[in-house]
Amino acid sequence: MEKFIPSCEQLEFALAEQHKTAGMVCDFDSCTRETLRFAYSAVTPQTHTEAAFVAWSAGIDEGRKIMIEEYCRRRRSESALLFDHPILEMKHIPLPYTQRLLVFREQIDVLASELTGTSPRDSIAFQIYRAGIDDISTRIIGRGDFRDMVTEEYRHALTDNDIDQLYDLIQTNYRVSLPYWYCSGIVERALKL
Repeated sequence: MEKFIPSCEQLEFALAEQHKTAGMVCDFDSCTRETLRFAYSAVTPQTHTEAAFVAWSAGIDEGRKIMIEEYCRRRRSESALLFDHPILEMKHIPLPYTQRLLVFREQIDVLASELTGTSPRDSIAFQIYRAGIDDISTRIIGRGDFRDMVTEEYRHALTDNDIDQLYDLIQTNYRVSLPYWYCSGIVERALKL
């Protein structure tokens, strides 16, 4: 275990303080605390990245409990219930490792960029996300556009179904993702308490 992993109570306090400091309209309520406690108990963070994952999990989205359970299942090397593909390892890219689950915004941006051969600054992932909520925007990327953008290398390595599932994964997870720097900052703040 890393020397400096915050307790669940420290994370709770840091998240509550972050909500106040940021002037967030939503309250750090009992539902959010319950999800955080569930995540902390299930994950039992041993690393900074795992503590950041727990901080991410404190959101109000119902799907986060499913992601927490999947994270633990994959960490125990059990069969995945959610979509999984070796490309999600992204071992050659220095990103936080979350058991091939895309929870941090940087992971999603890099995956979309990797598949399409573009720069993460092009925000391909955001454009895919927007395709799911806004058909009026001119800078959206639909499923067909995404298939066309996938590099030759990945078109040969992935099936059409894989590409479609990765598109759906990017679109769905972008909405619930948070930047790693934000979640990591919560962990750092918790350690100072």
